Amino acid sequence: MIVQDATFTNMRIAFEESSLAQDFISLLLSTVRPAAGSAGMSPTLKAAVPLGALGGSRIAPPTQKPDMSISMGWKKSALDQASQTLIAAAERLTGNSGAASKFIEGVLKIRAAGWRIVQMPGEAQQSALKVFYGFQKGLFSVILS
Repeated sequence: MIVQDATFTNMRIAFEESSLAQDFISLLLSTVRPAAGSAGMSPTLKAAVPLGALGGSRIAPPTQKPDMSISMGWKKSALDQASQTLIAAAERLTGNSGAASKFIEGVLKIRAAGWRIVQMPGEAQQSALKVFYGFQKGLFSVILS
C-alpha cells in the first residue's frame, strides 16, 4: 500500500507539472497565434489571464569589435613561426645538397675511370646504382655456352 501511495503521489506531481508547462507554452503561443494558443490552455488560465499577455522575443548578444592588437599579435606569431620553419627547411636542404653533390662527384669519377654505371631495376630506392666490371652480361654468356 505504501508503494502504491508513493507511485500515485509521484504521478499526480508529474501530471501537475506537465499541465503547468503546457499552460506556459500555450500562453507564449497565444501572442503569435491566438487560436492555437487558446486551444491548449486550461480553463483556469483562460479565466485568469487574457490571450497574448505573455510574450517572448530573441535577444541578440551585443556585437564586439575585434581587438586589432590581439589580431596583429596572432598574425605576428604565425609569421614568426612560419619563418623559423622555412629557415630550418633551408638549412636541411643545404645539408642535403652537399651530400648529393658528393654522391654525384663520386659517380662521375667512377664513370671517368671507364666503368659502366646503370640504375638497379626494381629497387625501392631509385638512387641504387650498379657498376659493371669484368665481363659484360652478353659476352659472358657467349663464352660459357
